[in-house]
Amino acid sequence: MYRRFTLFNYGGFGLFAYNSSSVKGWDDVAGKTILNGPPRGAALTNDRQILQLVSGVEEGRDYTGLQVNWGQMPKTISDGSADAMMLPVTFPDTRITRSLAAGDMTLWSIPKDIWEGEAMQKYIKSPGTAGITFDLSDIAPVQGLTIVSEDGMWRSPTTVGAEVVNASMDFETAKALTKAMIDNVDTFLTKAPYMATTQVGSVGFGLCGAVPLKYHPGAVAAYEEAGLDVPNCAKP
Repeated sequence: MYRRFTLFNYGGFGLFAYNSSSVKGWDDVAGKTILNGPPRGAALTNDRQILQLVSGVEEGRDYTGLQVNWGQMPKTISDGSADAMMLPVTFPDTRITRSLAAGDMTLWSIPKDIWEGEAMQKYIKSPGTAGITFDLSDIAPVQGLTIVSEDGMWRSPTTVGAEVVNASMDFETAKALTKAMIDNVDTFLTKAPYMATTQVGSVGFGLCGAVPLKYHPGAVAAYEEAGLDVPNCAKP
């Protein structure tokens, strides 16, 4: 059996394209070639599902999906093989920044009405998934990249990550590890520009519901001593 002591996210998911592309948003993907991930894995599955939820399209029926290995993606983005990209993104995103030399880009947040709809709200409660929202004014701008949202808020599903330990770890060790994270959370969040939106140090993020893993008792004690509320559903 395993227990968690800290949680974070791996960034969001977004549609983006060069400004010279015929894709000008979520409504323009039908009939196009979309780079949507590596040949297999969770990222590809998520990208397909999110694009279908937002745009109502299915790969192979409504658009052509293009998959390449992660290391090939900056070259594939910049060489024009795809009309648009539906990929995991961070803020800033290294695949985007490396590709901006070939032209300015636009990245689209999930529209507010889709985000608040029943289908998307159910999706972000699925195991290993959560939702992230933040004010775009809180992140540093990237020259050549425009992020589009109707109200200045970024919205997207995210993949949840965690530091996981065996449930047999002794109480004091788990508590000390969690306390060290809490005491240094500002350092972690400023270590690199993309860290600011990772939610390191968030309490209960991605837990409860369909996720069976809970916090280690030592982690709960450290959070509560720091004045942070741990939801009952996340306690062992």
